[in-house]
Amino acid sequence: MFNKPEEVLAFIKSEDVKFVDVRFCDLPGVMQHFNVPAASVDEDFFVNGQMFDGSSPPRTSTRSGPRRR
Repeated sequence: MFNKPEEVLAFIKSEDVKFVDVRFCDLPGVMQHFNVPAASVDEDFFVNGQMFDGSSPPRTSTRSGPRRR
């Protein structure tokens, strides 16, 4: 849909986008995502990336039923 960061930034502005949904695949292969305010997205966002704390995405348990302690 977009070929350059400038095109994304122009779209965000022209469509009054409020949030950008960032999607990625974690190491086990599960799709994850987080949202950032569109106002925080600039050209640097595309050049250097977006840092985030990857230690807290929800995980699904491989056990069936409640955990027992």
